[in-house]
Amino acid sequence: KKELRNFYPDLTIDHDLTCSESNLESAKGTKYKVIAWIWARTIKSPSPSFNSIYVPLVSTFVLSSKPGKEVFIKPKIIKNYYTFEVKSEKSNDYAIAKNGTKYGKGSNFKCLLSGDLISPKYIKNESMNGRLRKRLLAIVVAGPNGRIFFSPNKYHEEIALSCIPKWKLTENMNRKSKDLVSGRGYGFLTWSDLFTERQLLCLTTFSELIKKTNKKIVNDAISVFKDESFSLEYANAITTYLAIAINKVADYNSSLVIWSPSRSQAKTTFSRQALPMVWDFAEVNPFAESAGDFSISIKGICRVLRNMCSTDKAGNVSQANATIQLISENKIVSTDPPYYDNICYSDLSDFFYVWVKRNLNFIYPELFKTILVPKSDEIVATSYRHPNKIEAKKFFLNGMSAAISQIADHSHPAFPITIYYAFKQSESKSDIGLESTGWETFLNAVINSGLSIEGTWPIRTEREKRSLSIGNNALASSVILVCRKRRVSEKLLSRKDLRRKLRNEIPLFLNELEKTNIAPVDIAQAAIGPGISIYSKAKAILNPDDSKMSVREALIEINSALDEYLSKDDLKLDMDTSFALTFFESFGYSERPFGDAEGLAKARNVSVEGIVRAGILKSVGGKVNLIKRKNLPQDWDPLKDDRLCIWEATQYLIRTLETEGELGASKLLYKLKNIFGKGDLTSNCRSLAYRLYNHCEKNKKADEARSYNNLITSWPELEKLSYEKSKSFVSQKEIF
Repeated sequence: KKELRNFYPDLTIDHDLTCSESNLESAKGTKYKVIAWIWARTIKSPSPSFNSIYVPLVSTFVLSSKPGKEVFIKPKIIKNYYTFEVKSEKSNDYAIAKNGTKYGKGSNFKCLLSGDLISPKYIKNESMNGRLRKRLLAIVVAGPNGRIFFSPNKYHEEIALSCIPKWKLTENMNRKSKDLVSGRGYGFLTWSDLFTERQLLCLTTFSELIKKTNKKIVNDAISVFKDESFSLEYANAITTYLAIAINKVADYNSSLVIWSPSRSQAKTTFSRQALPMVWDFAEVNPFAESAGDFSISIKGICRVLRNMCSTDKAGNVSQANATIQLISENKIVSTDPPYYDNICYSDLSDFFYVWVKRNLNFIYPELFKTILVPKSDEIVATSYRHPNKIEAKKFFLNGMSAAISQIADHSHPAFPITIYYAFKQSESKSDIGLESTGWETFLNAVINSGLSIEGTWPIRTEREKRSLSIGNNALASSVILVCRKRRVSEKLLSRKDLRRKLRNEIPLFLNELEKTNIAPVDIAQAAIGPGISIYSKAKAILNPDDSKMSVREALIEINSALDEYLSKDDLKLDMDTSFALTFFESFGYSERPFGDAEGLAKARNVSVEGIVRAGILKSVGGKVNLIKRKNLPQDWDPLKDDRLCIWEATQYLIRTLETEGELGASKLLYKLKNIFGKGDLTSNCRSLAYRLYNHCEKNKKADEARSYNNLITSWPELEKLSYEKSKSFVSQKEIF
């Protein structure tokens, strides 16, 4: 801190500064600790009128999107010059600020001065020729009541731009990797290019102090322990933790760190498992007692150590080639392997390796003999390491089969092997339709290793509010494959035998899962278990032409059996609900000609007029549509509804859950359970939610699917509250 403090100054208020809290503008001379400096990358304007001026490439000018605390940057243009000013009122300018200087999708921008389009091709050409610069957008400080945002300060900008690091990283980034910004053609050639000059100065200063600190600890420890050998081990252990802390500082101190307006804080470089291009970024203060502060990293490591070192038993860590390792000898094995071509772990690991190698190679020289992380043996289907995708797939299949075979041959025979699979699946085209490449290839590798798959269990493993999941359709679960060594005595089966077994076993299995309230989002993954178990235990399953059934064909049969199971409750639905379900699965909430509804109504032996009267359908001017939840009447009461249906009850349950929470929804659930003459509607509501989730998920209606999934996952709590609070909800007289 002593060496670097002049490069990370506090912000002193003067009358030229504008900020998000206007009452502070007059507080001249007040000092605030800077949390972060927000920067934009700049590039020469493509307009002939302004081609000597560098203009900003900004994804958004919004600094805070918290309700009631909206803050944004407003560019001020005076002829061929521009500045930035922080604004806090919510106005039309705020709406415009959301898009920054972006134009459409991808890396398309517009010139702030001329309005001309700045194409990705132009940006890449300028960047590769070293003409990508940066400009200060705003300064974030720690105020007495939270974050305060200030307009740029020339003094602070000049300090950052004048920094000279003690040395730079010379290792090249891998420009062939799809996961690294270096492969996108923006002039990032070495690992140093990911950092600003000030960030490099900070990290190189920390790195140089590592060895000095190690020597000091050794000398201090000798005076206490009187044992030179022990003192060296003690010093090396502490130095290792310090190096890990520096890596954490690096994670928050690169030019790929995004400022999150919704959370008013910086995200890490690795908010997801990739290093994509970032146009406007946050440069955090490593001494601000906030994210990216060295002392915060140290405290985090100490917290872990206190919790994990409460036993005298030592753990053992080994590194070995997975295809020939003997670590699993007589062990209970649970493993989380790489997922096909989803992530190039070794390419990403170089980000940390280049720092930790410099900081710890004097302690662990054997670990850091290579310039960068070894890559050729990594079991992933990374296309650039192979002549083509077919060879990449073959490499992954052979490597994964060998690795799992090694585990199967050496693990403890009395226990199953569990294998995690947490990969958001993508699909690729094949000659017989869509092929889920990663999942199918992975299952093939497991089966080829001599294992049978006993079950596939969805396990909640992901934190709901982690950076990756915010604003994305991220996975909430991992699939755990429960495997055992395949018995050699299994018989041949026909495809007809497989279909019969699937229709006998999947309903029994899923019926038990539904009793445990499995979330709809997980049911399809769980259904693979009993199905692939039958497939993997058989010596082979033969098609009618005597060819062996592939994993892909088996998955098609399993999903067909699952669809049949999820449709099993149709006969229990009332006619209005049956109509609504068919209409929704055909048209969603879109408006349709009256004739479409009339045809479906006749098939269900109801009238369109009756369904309109039921309150779930709108029919005006020859057009009909299902009424969305948000447009359903606000004063609806199931106790007074003379044409109550399962569809209507389900939609109201979801809306009440989303607007009034679990307590409000449990009150409605109690009413629905006790309506005289109707029986218990709620079990059918739950079944309908499963069916609707399955449809929405398959048809990529993510928001609608999420609503049905949330109802199911909340169901146990609704039941509990309904039972506990029943007397206060509604009187018996009101019910009957």
